[in-house]
Amino acid sequence: MALTFGATYGWKTAAFLVPFLASFAIFFIFVWYESRLPTTHALVPIEVLRLPNILVLVTFALITLGWWSVQFLAFIETWLYVGGESMIVVAVRTIPIGISAALISVVCMYVSFPCRMIVPN
Repeated sequence: MALTFGATYGWKTAAFLVPFLASFAIFFIFVWYESRLPTTHALVPIEVLRLPNILVLVTFALITLGWWSVQFLAFIETWLYVGGESMIVVAVRTIPIGISAALISVVCMYVSFPCRMIVPN
């Protein structure tokens, strides 16, 4: 949310700074809360944090997510406000970006874990 607000309203406004800075505190509270729950009830079980290179995977996932969301917003605003197109046409124009993001995500997942796919019991 902070990245989309920053791209729209500016990187020095409260619309960007408040959600961005609050997300760090919320992230650590989430990890602490999840570590206290039983494995069967946790959204992200603590065993996930013990996977090799999980910090690298999470970091690149967040960078990629931020990049895709800011790119989507810039294209949507350009086509909608500058180009004067309708929202449905703009939505159809973004379909290839979403499909390519999904394909890249699947390929990256396969490359990261080729033989060790995590399957719940």
